[in-house]
Amino acid sequence: MKKGNKIILTAVLFLLVLSSAGNLLYRSHLNKNKPVALVEQNGEKLREISLKDILASEDWVIHKGEEQSVIRIEPGRIRFLEATCPHQQCVKTGWLSRPGETAVCLPYKLSITIIGPAGEGPDALSH
Repeated sequence: MKKGNKIILTAVLFLLVLSSAGNLLYRSHLNKNKPVALVEQNGEKLREISLKDILASEDWVIHKGEEQSVIRIEPGRIRFLEATCPHQQCVKTGWLSRPGETAVCLPYKLSITIIGPAGEGPDALSH
């Protein structure tokens, strides 16, 4: 192997290790600061849930007239489990666990947004 190729290979490996270390640090930072779920209807806060404080699975039923939505809360994550809306987009969104993630049920004007710990908003980065 030529000297130039060895230098390029070493540089590429160094950058690979550096980017992997940065990714691990970022993910460990996210895991330390467990997120908070903000549940709103018509723009009004219904409940703010610290997902790190949830110890067991819990279902929360929200009624609006004849319609209802069921929100499943588990340690570190939350989702719409069931809804009587026609398209089920809120249910199809699945689990939310990272700051910036959102699920919305448009017919019922109900939303779940994951924010950082202690009410921080999402970063400048979006997922």
